[in-house]
Amino acid sequence: MVVADEQSYEEVISKLQTYTQKVQEAESEITEAGNTCVEKTEEDPGIVSNNGKLQKAMTEIDSALESIGKIISELQEELEEIRRINAQAQED
Repeated sequence: MVVADEQSYEEVISKLQTYTQKVQEAESEITEAGNTCVEKTEEDPGIVSNNGKLQKAMTEIDSALESIGKIISELQEELEEIRRINAQAQED
């Protein structure tokens, strides 16, 4: 019986976690920059409007990151099942 490689799963999970972390860091910087811009321009209506668009985009990115988090969880569950199967195969 051929079973998926545990290391491959671990690598994919790690890369997704790293990607998520980097996007969250960038998202935080973008949000901070937008808010700073609003403050520095004394709440210029055009800047406020554009910052609102940025914040909406950040919400959409958060939703995508949540989906990635679910995928990571599913992959971790599959990895645990693979480990269980591999352990059983070694016992036989």
